[in-house]
Amino acid sequence: MQQELRDIDEMIDEGDLTGAQIACKSLLQQHPTSAAAHEKMGDIMYGRELWEDAVEWYDLALQLNETPGLRSKLAKAQQRVREARTGPEPEPVEDTGHTRRLVWLGVGAAAMTLVVIMVVIGIAQSRRGRQDRPRSDVISDTGPGDMGSPALTSPSTVRSTRTSPAAVGDRPLEIPRAHENPQEHWAARQVPRRAPRRAITSRTRQEAITDPLTDHDRAVIDAVSSLTWDDERPMTGRVSAMVDPFTGYAVVRVTIPSSLPIVGLVERVVLQAYRVAVATMQADEVVSSITVQMVRVTDRGERVLAFRGNTTRETLRNLDTASPGFDLLWNNVFKTVWWNPQAGGAPPAAPEGEQAAATTG
Repeated sequence: MQQELRDIDEMIDEGDLTGAQIACKSLLQQHPTSAAAHEKMGDIMYGRELWEDAVEWYDLALQLNETPGLRSKLAKAQQRVREARTGPEPEPVEDTGHTRRLVWLGVGAAAMTLVVIMVVIGIAQSRRGRQDRPRSDVISDTGPGDMGSPALTSPSTVRSTRTSPAAVGDRPLEIPRAHENPQEHWAARQVPRRAPRRAITSRTRQEAITDPLTDHDRAVIDAVSSLTWDDERPMTGRVSAMVDPFTGYAVVRVTIPSSLPIVGLVERVVLQAYRVAVATMQADEVVSSITVQMVRVTDRGERVLAFRGNTTRETLRNLDTASPGFDLLWNNVFKTVWWNPQAGGAPPAAPEGEQAAATTG
């Protein structure tokens, strides 16, 4: 296996990402629980700039074996995903003395321009006020004991003249009325504004592990999505599929409904994984072996890989029953079967005297 990993590294260094992906798929078929193989697939997806796929593969590798280097790769891929959605963060510009001088010169020029404009506007308004001031604004209000100081007239009541309303759709546009405010003289009521509401949508279905989708991927996704659970519950959540027509290997990932009870969870998931494998084989004749992955959302909101099992077309064809039981599925149909204790439930113990092919943890 180490030699295969080195060969994949050489192909990645040489830029042969297609060859590296084919070799890594073959390695995953032989070692489906290898964290190193999953990490290499993440490296390939990162090299192809498929950031979200790289995050998925690195996350699966971390669940199998967590290392500081792998955690760093996952963080870089997640940063790439954020940049792809919102754009790259602006690079800091070195602040030199020349740049600072230019900035201050620009600020000073803008300030001088603003002062000149304000002075011109003030002069124009002052002249217009002296020319347009009516004689009746100031009246003589002298009395016997007053030396004739001029007094300003009291403001008259301001009324808004109702004109024909401008129709906005079927609702007339209301003209704001002026109101008296002793502290701020006269002001008009502000028309309240409210930002429009938009419907919030979220993407709840990921069609494939890698893009672009092929006809083989779509055929498997459609077949698996049409299944139901044993209680006629539809296949909710995400269904992903990746089919390699050259090697006949397929990976199908299904999200387990969060509403499934913890009691009997392992049995129901394994039985559903068998249905997924059968549907995949029937949907695409090029598939000869398959890895079924079942993902569950924990009570803390974390997505964990709950079940992983491998089987082949020959194994399914040689079954002597159309409705196999849980023990037959766990011990014979699925090879290198694995259950994650973090997902809840407990798988059966391995038979005595045999090396356990089924692993936990």
